[in-house]
Amino acid sequence: FYSMRYIGLSEMEIVRATQPLIVLFYSLVFLGMLPTLRQTLGGLVVIIGVLLLIGSQSVERMEVASPD
Repeated sequence: FYSMRYIGLSEMEIVRATQPLIVLFYSLVFLGMLPTLRQTLGGLVVIIGVLLLIGSQSVERMEVASPD
């Protein structure tokens, strides 16, 4: 909760959603293991969802900023 003083909830959720990438990196570095195909596909689904979320937020900001 302390970090919410510095960034908003939506930004914190985006950072938290990158956890699959961090887990992949640490599993390679510290354990010398690769995740299974199922785990990799699950991580990709999460990352694609985050990218869609970021893209939709930028489109919403553009719609609010542009005068019609």
